[in-house]
Amino acid sequence: MNIVRIIAVAAISFAFSGQVFGQNLITNGGFESAGSGWNLYITDTVAFKAAVTYPTTGAAEGTTYAHVNVTKVTGANPDSINWMVQLQFPQWIATKNANYQLSFKAKSSATALKVGESRGGSYAYVNGFVFTLTATWQTYSCMFTSDTSGAGKLLLNFYVGAAVGTYDFDSVTLVQTGTTIPTNSLISNGGFELEGAGWYLYVQSDANPPAAATVSYPSTGAPEGSKYASVNVTAATDASQVQLQLPLFTAEANAKYILTYKARGTGIIELVSQSGSDYSPIESFSPDLTPDWATYSQTFTSTTTAGSGALRINFWIGTPGSYDFDSVSVVKTTTSIRAAVTASFPIVEKLTARKSANGMMVTVAGPRSQGGFWLGVFSPEGRMIKSVSVSRESAGAIFVPMNTTRGTYIIRFKDTSGDIVKKVCWM
Repeated sequence: MNIVRIIAVAAISFAFSGQVFGQNLITNGGFESAGSGWNLYITDTVAFKAAVTYPTTGAAEGTTYAHVNVTKVTGANPDSINWMVQLQFPQWIATKNANYQLSFKAKSSATALKVGESRGGSYAYVNGFVFTLTATWQTYSCMFTSDTSGAGKLLLNFYVGAAVGTYDFDSVTLVQTGTTIPTNSLISNGGFELEGAGWYLYVQSDANPPAAATVSYPSTGAPEGSKYASVNVTAATDASQVQLQLPLFTAEANAKYILTYKARGTGIIELVSQSGSDYSPIESFSPDLTPDWATYSQTFTSTTTAGSGALRINFWIGTPGSYDFDSVSVVKTTTSIRAAVTASFPIVEKLTARKSANGMMVTVAGPRSQGGFWLGVFSPEGRMIKSVSVSRESAGAIFVPMNTTRGTYIIRFKDTSGDIVKKVCWM
């Protein structure tokens, strides 16, 4: 199936921003220049009171540290008020899809601290990390992946408005640790640092029997960055009934794209590319996941249609079990010179379909017609339209009643051995 599993690194060349790995991107992180570059921000100066000073004795390292004294707080829910008082970091230059580790030393007479990420300009909240402080200096750290590039495009802040008390900071460092997601990836949030933003979990709950699955975004155990997507499939009879669908991206006509991702799971999944105009399948591949994280790569080719969503790529994972994904990227490679792409699902000549009165007649000749089997008819989006199960010898022709046969359909046939044959038909 041309699936490439790469244990160490993906076989793509990654763009590099010029940043030096390990270099501190925060100027004056030790506060030796007092508050130069830093800013104490109070949203409501009536409901909240705070001040910052820079003592020259008692620092965790060097001679100076930041001392924030919060003397008035209005509200009882820490999660809803912590952002009202912020010690804002100096602006730094972010690189899209780069991984970062933030480390700092802190102590407090209170306990709750949150490190918040926000957008430069709009200050819209992006992500956050919660820490429990103590009365003595301790070192804390967290990791995240940037989804944007540029100076001041991603802001970092210490949220200290949750409770009255003193908050001390020193030795703040931010270093880039790598770019496992290429900086020229066409999809956003490929590392799930923004959890499910841009992604969609399709579950065919109206199937018979209904499929069932959930997705979560654990913050521990990620192979890169701090989060990953974990899909738990509890009920499904076909891979297409549960799909983790990638964010849309702008595709060029007849171009080749490399999908690279880290994954682990309990068995075989399917990678399916589809035309954005009518959802007709283009290519399908079946990687066999292992219980350990590994890196996989697959090349897809777009159709003659270009634009946002013209090429859709989805993980079909409708087999009960647990499936985890991280570091997903889509990168354009060389432009294809061939003409329109036709469906490349495995097509077996013995599986045919034709219109019939009030439905379609599917012929399964040869050995596959003996014994029990299951046959399903799906829309290009993966929605099951009809299914037929037979537990006796078949005459080779199965009538599938349908309200209409106009359109594009995917026929999936599974025999007693578990082998699956697919056919795309246009009627």
